[in-house]
Amino acid sequence: MVGADDKQYEALLDEVVTKHAMPLIKRIISSKLKVYPGSSQFNLAGGAEVDDLCQESVVNLISYLDSWKHESREEAIKGLDEFVAKIALNVYNSHLRRKYPLRHSLKRRILYQLKTSTEFELWKEGNDKIAGFVSWKSISHTPSQSPDLADLRRDVREFVAQRLSGQSPDNLPLNDLIRHLFNWVKQPFEIDMLVDVIARLQGVSDKPKSDDAGVAESNSGKGTSSEQKPPEISQIEQREDLRRIWKIILLLPVQQRKALLLNLKCRGGEGIVNALPLCEIASPEKIAQALEMKCEELEKLWDKLPLLDAQIGEMLGIQPQEVINLRKSARERLGRKIVKADKLAK
Repeated sequence: MVGADDKQYEALLDEVVTKHAMPLIKRIISSKLKVYPGSSQFNLAGGAEVDDLCQESVVNLISYLDSWKHESREEAIKGLDEFVAKIALNVYNSHLRRKYPLRHSLKRRILYQLKTSTEFELWKEGNDKIAGFVSWKSISHTPSQSPDLADLRRDVREFVAQRLSGQSPDNLPLNDLIRHLFNWVKQPFEIDMLVDVIARLQGVSDKPKSDDAGVAESNSGKGTSSEQKPPEISQIEQREDLRRIWKIILLLPVQQRKALLLNLKCRGGEGIVNALPLCEIASPEKIAQALEMKCEELEKLWDKLPLLDAQIGEMLGIQPQEVINLRKSARERLGRKIVKADKLAK
């Protein structure tokens, strides 16, 4: 497509999109949303949601292909199916982040535990991410083989009563809760299914509470609306304090800004950057701009934040100790600016 003239390019592009990419994108988006053509959900709002995400994926695909042509980039797309699938999955994940910020925050905490624990493993089967014990990686992902998994998806109360001996899931460290779930169903989980179960156990929801079965109803002290402040923010600063800090961070030199933001974390180990969109303080686009990165670059890093000093150093072309020095200077400068702002406010 790179060497084609405009007329040839448009013809090739139309063929790639209509005959190849669009059917694949629709299968992936429909599968992820659990909404299929001909179903009752598809005929209601689900069909419109699928169409919207498919169109967004196609727009992104065309944008990428146009950049390949107009920038005369030499690298080729090694596998079109894989490339198209990645675009569709990125659109789907961005959609979830916008629509279900609390659930997305929970998913990030779960992924962090799976990636950092030596007893858990995360791997891919097709377009799905699968989670389980390290020893399970060679086991085929067949959810139907475990009746415990089917029962757990319907109602978590038996799991809480028997496996947790009635103990509230909120009182357990997240890695312990994941371990109990794996031992209970004795098979790998598709990651979104694992998030759904833990969300129900912990009463995490971006919607008002319903009468769904499960222990979520018993967590009466926990707000569940989309207006609820994300947990990581309640552990660090009030929303307005974080908003003020964000504005001051934008005044830092760019190298200090990167060293600070890419590593800044809260008590639970979560990246503060991930909380900014949840609190409506800064969009991912604004964060990418502050880091002088393309949105696509930030998207790739999003689920890996906060980064280690060695990773940040590799990005900036400096040693890890220099990253530490930059962050120290950033914190000191940030502290001075906060003190100065407080004095001016009095």
